[in-house]
Amino acid sequence: MPCRRRFGLTPRPRTAPATRAFSYALKLGLGLGILALIAYFVDLGATFRALQSAHPGWLLLSLACYISTRILMGIKWWVLLGGRGDTVSYATVQRALLLSDYHGLLFPNTLAIDAFRAVLLRHHPRGWTHTAASIVADRVINIAVAAVVALLALAITSLVVTTPFSPSISLAVLAVSGSVVVAALAVVSQRLFDLAIAVLRAIAARGALEALVGKLLHKLRELHGAMRTMLTDRQVVVQAVLLAFLLVLMRCLSAYFAFWAIGTAVGLGWTLALIPVITTLALLPLTLFGLGLKDGAFVFFFTGIGIAASSALAVSFVTYALIIVSSVVLGLLASVIGPPLPVAAKGEG
Repeated sequence: MPCRRRFGLTPRPRTAPATRAFSYALKLGLGLGILALIAYFVDLGATFRALQSAHPGWLLLSLACYISTRILMGIKWWVLLGGRGDTVSYATVQRALLLSDYHGLLFPNTLAIDAFRAVLLRHHPRGWTHTAASIVADRVINIAVAAVVALLALAITSLVVTTPFSPSISLAVLAVSGSVVVAALAVVSQRLFDLAIAVLRAIAARGALEALVGKLLHKLRELHGAMRTMLTDRQVVVQAVLLAFLLVLMRCLSAYFAFWAIGTAVGLGWTLALIPVITTLALLPLTLFGLGLKDGAFVFFFTGIGIAASSALAVSFVTYALIIVSSVVLGLLASVIGPPLPVAAKGEG
């Protein structure tokens, strides 16, 4: 309750649990519906045979690449928080990230996991706003860099390889990645943010929610200001962007090795063009954990370059296993090993 009062929030109404349960059920139903549609068109027998015959060595390489993304994420978050000049150590930040991955298995989407990251470091000496802003900046850089990698890979592959993509795949990559770049620029734009705040304030200028909305908008201004401060620090941005490029590369290599594990050869350039787009689509909070949405994206994009639908679906399933295994193992280690997380200062509510 004290934290809610501090941030200008009121207790959730008693109907909130039922509303959330309905939302989760709706997202789960949508995800299962998409999976059922995929199963109608894909040879599931071939998919499971591919999984059963997967080569352990390639799978370990894929797992190692995915684990490296968690380390890179931790370093990047630490850099955005202040790096060597921060009062919280890298080990503490990394532990918070691994714990959020672990407990995030119970959450419906990435937004909830990010919220848990903010909760774990809510007592950061620079304040909750600084922590939340670092997480927002982290996501903006991630999706923007992923989109740029996809566009570059699409351009280079199109120049080097004769008709590597069907027109529909090329247009989809361009549409998703281009939209992400535009959205990322819009998020950091002060003018567009001020315009959005003005519109929200005009909508809630009257009525019972006026005071609450006013407080929320004030917090949003603080959050956006802190994020822009991070993203206007050239040294911080350069380090974060380079780490994001490495992160995207390792994520793509993880999928690349997963394809090789099931005996399907796929070009690295194709993987660099498609995996960032698939990952971005999976972040949409339409289904639980991207269930169905990510699988459909794998099938749609990789069949567009000649990969069997059963193989694409098999690799999508492998990615779920990688996330679960790494999150559980690293999360359990982080639960018992590592420095303590920041605690509230004396007199802090």
